[in-house]
Amino acid sequence: MRTAATSARGLAPDSTPLSERGGAWRAELAARLGGFWLTGGRVVCLGAPPAHPGLFALRDLGASFRLPLVDRADARAAGTLVTARGRVYKDVYVDVHGLLWDEAGLYRPRYHLRTEAGVRTNWTRRFPRGDFGLLFAVENEYRSRVQFPVPPVATAAEGTFERAGIRLAPAANVLNARLELRILSGTLTYQLRNALARRYELVPGTTMPGPINFYGVRWYFWN
Repeated sequence: MRTAATSARGLAPDSTPLSERGGAWRAELAARLGGFWLTGGRVVCLGAPPAHPGLFALRDLGASFRLPLVDRADARAAGTLVTARGRVYKDVYVDVHGLLWDEAGLYRPRYHLRTEAGVRTNWTRRFPRGDFGLLFAVENEYRSRVQFPVPPVATAAEGTFERAGIRLAPAANVLNARLELRILSGTLTYQLRNALARRYELVPGTTMPGPINFYGVRWYFWN
């Protein structure tokens, strides 16, 4: 594994030429049906990340080492995205966003789907000046399992390490709810996150918290 000089913070400086760092492009095509938008497209990562992206420098093992968290093969990826959003009936709306990668990779789930449905209204028949607003929404987010590299192990060569393997964060499906009341320029908000108390992990071995109640006030003002 190629190494580089260590900086003052323990991380190797990136000396990869800009022409080799790759990039990404995204193309979409949308169609409007009444008040509803349908979108489809492709997103492509062209690969070639820096030679040492996302490096760890762990000194508690007695020696610092370099671990590439994403190699060049993992960085080349292509996926299909779809979006459907808009009003389906009066003040009832739906917002769906999905992303399907051609194949899974490190830190990248193959399937990612976010769906939000709810009611958004200013009740203009009762408040014609727009002094009132109501939003109630339910959001469901699904993500397939994600691969993570495990800590490295020492090799025969002194001071060098290799990636030991892969661990998986299992698929996650989280349901959230949100209620907001706006009066003039002030908004009362209440959110319930992970409403069904599902156990899930964003990183292998770390269980995310159960239901969380979040509430507060937003106030818009200007002079």
